Amino acid sequence: MPCGVFCRARALGALLYILMYTLLGHFLGPTVLDVVAAVNLPLGALGSLVPLVLLLVWIARGSAIHLGATTEAGAADRRIAGETARLPAAWPH
Repeated sequence: MPCGVFCRARALGALLYILMYTLLGHFLGPTVLDVVAAVNLPLGALGSLVPLVLLLVWIARGSAIHLGATTEAGAADRRIAGETARLPAAWPH
């Protein structure tokens, strides 16, 4: 994805996110904002837990290959390993 498209989409997403919270607070009051904030915390935790589990599976799979648990990896396994190896570098910060 070109950097210009990515930056515009990210800016638009941030604008819509802020606009949603502002309009909810304006029209429905602080009670709704408290409910939305309570729901947002578990989603944030889930967003941290999923990459952690994927990373642990990736590490466990890599150590099994290096310990000789599998013989020769097929072409599909090598492709999957190559795609997962680039994920930490491509993960948005």
